[in-house]
Amino acid sequence: MTTSPTPGRPRCLVIAPVSESVRYIIAPELATLRREVDFRILCSDGDDVAALRLEGWDVVTVRIERKLTPWQDLATLLRLIREVRRYRPQILHTYMPKGGLLGQLAGMWAGIPLRLHSCRGLLNYEEMPAWQGALLRLTDRVTFGLATRVLFVSRADRAAVVEASVVAPSKAVWTGNGIDLDRFRAPGGADEMRRETRRRLGFEDDQQVLLTVGRFVADKGYREIAEAASMLRGTHPRARWLWLAPAVTGEGGVLPLDLPVSMGVDDVVTVLDRKQDPLPLYLAADILVHASYREGIPRAVMEGSACGLPIVATDIPGCREILDGGGNSVLVASRDANALAAGVAQLLDDPVRRAAMGSASRSVAAERCDVRQVVVRVRGEYGLVEMRQ
Repeated sequence: MTTSPTPGRPRCLVIAPVSESVRYIIAPELATLRREVDFRILCSDGDDVAALRLEGWDVVTVRIERKLTPWQDLATLLRLIREVRRYRPQILHTYMPKGGLLGQLAGMWAGIPLRLHSCRGLLNYEEMPAWQGALLRLTDRVTFGLATRVLFVSRADRAAVVEASVVAPSKAVWTGNGIDLDRFRAPGGADEMRRETRRRLGFEDDQQVLLTVGRFVADKGYREIAEAASMLRGTHPRARWLWLAPAVTGEGGVLPLDLPVSMGVDDVVTVLDRKQDPLPLYLAADILVHASYREGIPRAVMEGSACGLPIVATDIPGCREILDGGGNSVLVASRDANALAAGVAQLLDDPVRRAAMGSASRSVAAERCDVRQVVVRVRGEYGLVEMRQ
């Protein structure tokens, strides 16, 4: 289903491969701008497309593979060029590596004057085979070179690519990342929601629930979390671990669902492998554990902070932009299960500190995680004032 553009309003074509990312991350960020901009979204088909259309978004499905598929990628590029010419946008906004590369090529080919690419996190090239790392570096250079502006959610990521001469400093803009804070404030009846959610998941009142929210892939640190759970079983027998760990469509490197069984912690770990509302889980939890190897700005940490949770997270740039490693969190070394277990144990043993950290987390979220601040910056990059003159 497509809708006709509104006369006199700028048109923006959004290209992103994964419908789940569009629905849960991109669309909420752009929703406020719908008052001033006509959007059309091009993404792969998926379960969330129907929901996006019900929410009033103009969505056209295009097959965009996340992996390297040369012939399919060429077919996709030709389709994107046709869609760009058909819609005739003034603004192109691309997301994710494949969406960025193919979308920016199509936008340049069609002569779109304002071409934005949002970088929501950098891949770790050093962990890949040399050929793959070199190819992805080239992809970033081409994408960033074709875009008129590159928007970074993380100051650290912006600094890294500028220093490596992957993008010109004049093109690289920090916009930040944010969430709807009202959505993650404790609602009326939060205590009852906490009790009901814990009952539904089988947790007893005196058990301490440690929540992790993130895609079920290795670089989210699930193996280290499982190791930490094993280490703490004897010293903290009332600790229980809850993972909201969905797999994203088309993503490689997804972990096996029997990981807790294979690591011998299935008696203390509960895995929820389908996308669902995380708010009741945050309210049911006592601590948020985020063990990622790399991040742009972690959405789970923003949401957990807004819900007033104390947080144990890895000491990586994306986490440090939200967490201070003191007042609202414990930061530990990445890929280190022993450090993770020690950090978690500190908070399990100190309920007074947990409560103080929870209050600090709410303050930090209000200061650093408000999506309205992000919208103001993105709106400026759209050049809405200039377009209306």
